[in-house]
Amino acid sequence: MKAAYRQANQHTLMWLTVVLFGLAGQLPVMWLMYSLGWEKKLQAWVLVPAAVPLCLSIIFGRWRFARLNRQRLLGVSATLESLGFMASMEPKPETKTSFWQSMEKVMSYMEMDRGSEAVQWLALRGEEGSRMAAWEYLYTTGGGKTHQVHQFTGLAWPATHPDLPEGLGLLPGCHLRKTGRLQRRAWRKHEATVPGMEALHKIWALYGSVETATRVLTPEMLAVLERSPKFESWFIGDGWVCCRFRSDLDGKNLQLFWDHAHEVLKRLR
Repeated sequence: MKAAYRQANQHTLMWLTVVLFGLAGQLPVMWLMYSLGWEKKLQAWVLVPAAVPLCLSIIFGRWRFARLNRQRLLGVSATLESLGFMASMEPKPETKTSFWQSMEKVMSYMEMDRGSEAVQWLALRGEEGSRMAAWEYLYTTGGGKTHQVHQFTGLAWPATHPDLPEGLGLLPGCHLRKTGRLQRRAWRKHEATVPGMEALHKIWALYGSVETATRVLTPEMLAVLERSPKFESWFIGDGWVCCRFRSDLDGKNLQLFWDHAHEVLKRLR
């Protein structure tokens, strides 16, 4: 079944092309230096001018990627405005802090636990007390060969939101995660099991309250979740409903993400 949405273009082909052009550019530079006999004069320093084409190609690649990302964010901003959000693509530190503090517990469940500084953009919609949020979250871990970029897109509704069933805020939290086999194997001992939902457990990892899962995971909701892409997660209970996707999105797929999440919400009970 085709996924409801997908991650933004990561421009892998662009980066591969940039690096290949940089490496290819080293060949004429090396040929020129050897034809002029500079390798004997420069010795090991001959590597410095030889590296110039690759360095220039990487600088160009970073500039090009930054430009493409700005275009992506323009599309995201337009989509958020069309959905009725008040969006800030560069939120102030105090705005990030206030948002983070209101959702710190939910964030910890959804792997977004590196503080308010990691919030990239933030959008709010609705009245005070029942305001929902959309945001992008990014942080890095490791260094060198172990360097990793962790990027997420999230939607959250407080239990007081009119689109949610009454009493949801009183339920203990449950967490659904659609993840890779290796990651799931590492956390399998922490998974909860709901009798009669064997089909769910084949695809989704469930953590937290079995009571909440038994109430909210209707057959109709599970049918919609079949279209969820890999690395989608849901947190339901403890005063919130939150949907998170482990990647960034462009404007088109943010709209599809929103539509998919709303189809799930309609089937909550």
